[in-house]
Amino acid sequence: MQTVLTLFSIFGYGLTFALLPVVLLTKKKQPVSTVAWLMAIVMMPIIGALLFVVFGINRVDRRLRNKQAATKNLSRALPELARQHHLDHDHLDETQRQLKRLAERISGTRATVGNRVQLLINAQRTFDEIAAAILVAHSTIHLEYYIWQPDKLGTQLRDLLIEKARQGIQVRFLYDGIGSGRLTHRFLQPMRDAGVQVASFV
Repeated sequence: MQTVLTLFSIFGYGLTFALLPVVLLTKKKQPVSTVAWLMAIVMMPIIGALLFVVFGINRVDRRLRNKQAATKNLSRALPELARQHHLDHDHLDETQRQLKRLAERISGTRATVGNRVQLLINAQRTFDEIAAAILVAHSTIHLEYYIWQPDKLGTQLRDLLIEKARQGIQVRFLYDGIGSGRLTHRFLQPMRDAGVQVASFV
């Protein structure tokens, strides 16, 4: 029995020392988190190590890095498009240049011209603009949402997508599984039945 406990202790502390550099490397930008995980692993060698493996490794950062890598690969695959539509510094003031550099660094893509942004500040106005765009679509509709509620407006918009899909338009709907957590299988199934490609990205 004593031998088993000794081996168990050796294994636990061996695992602890193996994980210490991992904690320091993966949490180096989060000092409070680093100290907390180090204390947990040292004071509870095996339990703390298991908790770190399950919860401590930041999978969100990993997904972000993977997304940025995929975006860079896409940019390399489309050099001509990036060259033709690249946003030049010449007509930007210093504040705009700083914002451009920040956006490019965060997204991993080059800023381009030919984009348009419209600020919509209430649900009804947003619905009207989206509905108008859906109604005139003649080939594809790609809709991505963080928060989509199965309320009156959400149901009306869903029914518009169903109508366009039945007309032969390619419709794709991507929603956030957390922000749109109230969307049920019953709400989404009519879209799938009509041919809408529905997917959640969380």
